[in-house]
Amino acid sequence: MDANYRVPDNPEPGQLDGKQIIVSPMHTAEEGTYFLDMGFSATILELKGGHFRYWFATDTFIKGEHQTQYPVTGYYSLKDATVRLEHKEGRMEDVWTFRKMNGETTLWRPSAVKNWHDSRIFDPYGVLRPTSKKPEQLWIQRLTYNKLNH
Repeated sequence: MDANYRVPDNPEPGQLDGKQIIVSPMHTAEEGTYFLDMGFSATILELKGGHFRYWFATDTFIKGEHQTQYPVTGYYSLKDATVRLEHKEGRMEDVWTFRKMNGETTLWRPSAVKNWHDSRIFDPYGVLRPTSKKPEQLWIQRLTYNKLNH
C-alpha cells in the first residue's frame, strides 16, 4: 500500500481486549525506537535524524528465498505523520503512520489503520509501540528467544 492511503482525521473509539481505547491522528512524527514482539514474529524500527534502521524476525522461512541481513538501513521521508522508508530491500513494510492510542505514540501499518477505521478490528501485528531500549538490545533478546525456543 502506498503512502497516499486515507488516514482518518478524527479520534476513533473502540475496544481492545474488553477495554475502551481511543485511536487519534497525529500530524507529526516522533523519532525514537518502536517495536512489536509477538513471540514468533518481531519488528523493530528506529527513526533518528532522517535515517532508519529496521529489523524483522519470524519463525517462518521459505526454503530458497532470499534472507535479508538486518538491520536494513536507509533514509525516511515524511508526509504529515506518515513515514516512508527509502531502501533497496524488497520485502519489508515501508509505510508507517504515527497515531496516538490512549495518548501513547504508536506506529501503524496501512492495513492496521484500515482495519481499525473500517471495522474497529485491532491488528496486533500491525502496531509498533515505543520503547526506551536500544534496538540492538531488543534484537539480541529476540535472537536469544529464538535459540531457546526452537
